[in-house]
Amino acid sequence: MRRRALLAAGLGTLLPHPVLGGVPSSSGILYAISQDAAAISVIDSRTRQVRQTFATDPGPARAVHLGEDRLVLSHPEAQALSVLDLRDGRTIERVRLKGEPFGLTVHDGDLFATNWSEGTVVRIDGEALTIEGEVAVGKSPSDLVAAHGQLYVTDREMDRVCRIDIERMVVTGSVAVGRAPFAIALAPDGLRLYVANVRSASLSIIQAADLKPVATVAVGQMPYGVAVTPDGALILVVNQQSGNVSFIDALSLTPHANVKVGRYPEGIAITADGLTAWIANWFSADVSLVSILETRELVRLKVGDGVRAVVAG
Repeated sequence: MRRRALLAAGLGTLLPHPVLGGVPSSSGILYAISQDAAAISVIDSRTRQVRQTFATDPGPARAVHLGEDRLVLSHPEAQALSVLDLRDGRTIERVRLKGEPFGLTVHDGDLFATNWSEGTVVRIDGEALTIEGEVAVGKSPSDLVAAHGQLYVTDREMDRVCRIDIERMVVTGSVAVGRAPFAIALAPDGLRLYVANVRSASLSIIQAADLKPVATVAVGQMPYGVAVTPDGALILVVNQQSGNVSFIDALSLTPHANVKVGRYPEGIAITADGLTAWIANWFSADVSLVSILETRELVRLKVGDGVRAVVAG
């Protein structure tokens, strides 16, 4: 499911990889997921250094925390999810899924994954790691967030966001957005959804409760990532083709800055203090640390090839 080149799905048995060093689960840690290198770089946000790197199963695309000491990775080409123990970096579990699992989120201890090629969302028990349910949503679901007992899912090839009732695992509504929605973020108060539309170079703002559109804001070319500061004041949009990050005021919904980062940026994670954001630069194999207060890039660190996602520790 890589855009640079599609590999054949089903790579056979996933074999364990060597671990390079241990992985502490503590504040101030960032995990950069490199799809081409099949590796995770462990970054100390305070020292701004890569502390260690460990290998993963082939082609990790997205990641999410499942409890304090586990990180779940999606592997679209391998038709699988893997679970890492963050205390020592070992892959401890694997979940086989038909299709191409991609976007991940966790709600009330359960894991949810979009299935890009099957057009579904899968529910997985967070402890047993067994599939508990699946619901059809649309074509090429890419990202999802959870709130109010609902999942909100971007259907990239149907230009819409679907809402799923988690308890019943049924679709209860949808709303049209821009062209090719890819990433979605939720405001800290849970009231609004922010959707990055790749082909229309825009950000859709939606009311979560009733899926009513609020506004559409023009951003850079090919927005592939979106995040909101912890205070809800700013929305950061990662523009892949433009190679920058747009800063948007969440109250007035007006852009007020663009910060240049690496080549073809995609994933974004804002630190818990709301002062900085880490950006995964896919084509330049590095991550950018951006000051939110100063709206400028502070440092750029080399990581593995094909870095597409960053996850705070």
